[in-house]
Amino acid sequence: MRGQFCDGPQTRIEITKKTNDHIPSWWNGTKTARDKYGHLQYGSWGYKVPWEKYRRRGDGCNGGTLVDSGTATLPTKETGWRYWETSS
Repeated sequence: MRGQFCDGPQTRIEITKKTNDHIPSWWNGTKTARDKYGHLQYGSWGYKVPWEKYRRRGDGCNGGTLVDSGTATLPTKETGWRYWETSS
């Protein structure tokens, strides 16, 4: 017996993992001048989330065709400074 989920074509979005990320604010905060070693930037801590969009053909519950994919950047309420170093 086929359930309602299997009737007709449907689209679904899958999110398989998330990674921590720092999202710079529109105000870049303080950065050190050229040829320096340290960098400082204010922003929101959040996540990068890869996603995939699938569409079924309507011929059963199995399978699907990948229609689109990408990465979403999702901020959280946590804000703070990010510091990193470079050679120049």
